[in-house]
Amino acid sequence: YQRRVHGTVLKSGDRVRVKASVTNPKNGWGKVARTSVGLVKTANKFEVIVDFPEQPDWPGIPSELEVVVSTKATPQLKKPKQAARKKHEGAIVKPDLTTIVCSSTKDGPIVVGNSSELLITVGKDSNDEPLSVSVRGPMMPGPMEVVDNEDGTLSLWFTCRTMGKYEFDLSWGSVPLKESPFVVDVVNMIVNDPTKVSIDPVPTEGIIDVQIPLNITVAPGAGSGPPIITHVSGPAEPSSIECAPSVAGKYFGNVTYSKAGTYKLQIGWGDNSSNITGSPFEIKVEASQKS
Repeated sequence: YQRRVHGTVLKSGDRVRVKASVTNPKNGWGKVARTSVGLVKTANKFEVIVDFPEQPDWPGIPSELEVVVSTKATPQLKKPKQAARKKHEGAIVKPDLTTIVCSSTKDGPIVVGNSSELLITVGKDSNDEPLSVSVRGPMMPGPMEVVDNEDGTLSLWFTCRTMGKYEFDLSWGSVPLKESPFVVDVVNMIVNDPTKVSIDPVPTEGIIDVQIPLNITVAPGAGSGPPIITHVSGPAEPSSIECAPSVAGKYFGNVTYSKAGTYKLQIGWGDNSSNITGSPFEIKVEASQKS
């Protein structure tokens, strides 16, 4: 049994909407619509309070929301590219996603930690709409920025913080681009060193249905990880495992067991899943607090 855990990190001021994959939010829709975009008011790993135009102080959970990045600028077509213009129904002209370029490796792969670019070419007669961006992946890229190149193109710059597959949903106003979602495979060319990753305090004991903290510290030179938490053995599988990045060099998580007994928990680091210092950890879970 193995569970890979990556947290969704939102912060105050982020523009968000409910993910398309969510049919019914845990706390209900209220007055919020599928297309509503609001601003995060407060956020932690369990709950997000969003001010939507239709309903301020809407309560949600991080895993149900996605960040929306947009620019209100219509590209200034000083040097319009005639070959890139493509007309569609009515007066709407949609941009074509033409190429993807890594700024640091040119035609090489998209690499963890490197600033990368999606280049969007916009037709001359495109209507005045913002480019909207939402991303699905192991961890939210950051920072993301949309830049008007003033030659009929927009550049979406982003930096992926962990390896894996990312899907970029791109819309011109409310109209999805033909190529959307654009899938990006991110590789990790950074050598991970699990000996520079530690946990404090070391988990050795706990009681049933009470979270056991997993506070992971990442020293410089450890690589990009991320931590991979694996249940090795015990009377039952964990009832929950959580882990999310916190401040720089820190991951905060926890594990909860619902049955007493002795468990082994492995914490690896990065794609090679090599054990961090002290892993696997033996945890003795009691039915109640010792007197």
